[in-house]
Amino acid sequence: MKKQYYILIIFSLVILMNSCKEEFDYNQMTDGLERLVVEGYITDIDSVHTIRIMKSSDFINPQPPIPAQGAVVNVSDGTNLFSFSEIDPGIYKNNQFFKGEVGKTYILNIVYENETYTAESKLSPCFEIDNAAVVWEDSINYVFLSGQEPAEKDQFYILKTTVNGVLNDTLANWSYFSDDLINGIYFNFELVAMFEGNETDTLDISLYSVSKEFFEYFTSIVNNTSYEPDPFFSTTPANFKGNISNGGLGFFQASSVRKQKCVRF
Repeated sequence: MKKQYYILIIFSLVILMNSCKEEFDYNQMTDGLERLVVEGYITDIDSVHTIRIMKSSDFINPQPPIPAQGAVVNVSDGTNLFSFSEIDPGIYKNNQFFKGEVGKTYILNIVYENETYTAESKLSPCFEIDNAAVVWEDSINYVFLSGQEPAEKDQFYILKTTVNGVLNDTLANWSYFSDDLINGIYFNFELVAMFEGNETDTLDISLYSVSKEFFEYFTSIVNNTSYEPDPFFSTTPANFKGNISNGGLGFFQASSVRKQKCVRF
């Protein structure tokens, strides 16, 4: 009886394995995987803003991303229309300085190879920084902030650092936090970031307000790509959908920004 029981189990497993097998189709795996990938930011700093547009590479045959040249790009705030021109392959900048306004929703529109891609992002208020300080200990720079966190709930922030005049603009060097536990409170030199460095480093910080969607998008990339050099434009499986329509990848984000020099203690 026991022998028959084991034979029955083995027979059932063979049937299950055969029923789950599918023929691997390379063309099906790769067909249509080339996607438009967008990385764009609008801020409340009166400046030239940048929209970067590329085409993703094949998962089976990964190649460097290809610039999406010749696109028609503009951003609207519902009243004004801002045109962007291609200054380098795949790099688009607005023709005139403008600054985003808190509370307004910005709509990105891209026309590329007869396809239209859109995204929108509301510009939220930022944490108002009064002071920033840095303390060095055992090869680590600890960054502290004082200032008022906005009363609005569900605020999310990305913090970037500039060390000795060089912006550390890679995912590994971004810090991030939300107002889940700090909504509306006043910071009195609270710890917000730490990173390796030297005691003599000069440090500036830039704090960006971001949407919940961007916060989740960014943290998903951080948790799943091990800080790839360029995860926004890596091979298809490492890309996360973001807020670009029509099957596009990447993200368009409007942010309020606050900059501050750190005093060293």
